[in-house]
Amino acid sequence: MRELDIDLGRRYSSNICYLRVCLVCAVIFALLSLTIFYFAWMYPWIITNNIFPDPASDYVTSFAQVLGAIAGVLFLYAAFLGQQQQIIIQQQEIRSQSEFNNRTINNQYFFELLNRLTVVKTSLFITRLEPNSDGVEKEFGDNSFYYYMNVYLRKKFVSKDFPKDGKALFTKKALDGVESNYDPEFLTRNDLKFIFDNCEKIFGIDGYLKIFRAIVSFLKLNKMDDYLSVLEGSLSGNERLFLFYSILVEMEDLEIFLTERQFLKDIDRNFLLHQDNYYILYSKK
Repeated sequence: MRELDIDLGRRYSSNICYLRVCLVCAVIFALLSLTIFYFAWMYPWIITNNIFPDPASDYVTSFAQVLGAIAGVLFLYAAFLGQQQQIIIQQQEIRSQSEFNNRTINNQYFFELLNRLTVVKTSLFITRLEPNSDGVEKEFGDNSFYYYMNVYLRKKFVSKDFPKDGKALFTKKALDGVESNYDPEFLTRNDLKFIFDNCEKIFGIDGYLKIFRAIVSFLKLNKMDDYLSVLEGSLSGNERLFLFYSILVEMEDLEIFLTERQFLKDIDRNFLLHQDNYYILYSKK
């Protein structure tokens, strides 16, 4: 028998107890009734007027019949409880089938969203700060993530015309993570929000992020945590890097859900803007 859900399991266990008690009591009353009938038939002299007034046999018979009737009622109730057990099992089977159907539908929807994410990724592009040696002015698809994180964001951020607010004054050394005596509070969460708020405006990534957020929210809502590994496995290294920072700076509502399930926890820290950015999401232990 399939393992029952908690609520059905409690009902099933309770019914088992009642069923056993009913059967034991029914058997006892039935045996008492039969015993009285047997003694009244085989040993009529035992029933004397000192026990029952005349006619003694009528009283004995009536008493035995009452006991037999009680036994019959208890047997009927036991049969009713047995039917209830079958109903509980059928309810579990219906639930299991419904869960299977929902799981199948959810699977299909998840992979549809995942495919849509891939399609949107292939349509992404970013305009280069300057054409490359081959005269290419735009980067498309997965290359757009690479160019954004490793070229555009770094170069644009340290250029003279990039907007700075007095608090977020960064140097290329600090961004590259090669400065040995950097400020421990360098590139905090707020600093990173400042960077991405000012850089992302030229990168048409909103549609991609909306689908990614929809996928994660869908998995969270339907308790499909195991599918996060499928989602992570479908991402390129450049996507992983971009999404790591996207989660950090603009997905606070989903951050706990993702980090508790170690999403992107094994990302290569050498590719981060600063290696210690890793510990903003995953604290040192």
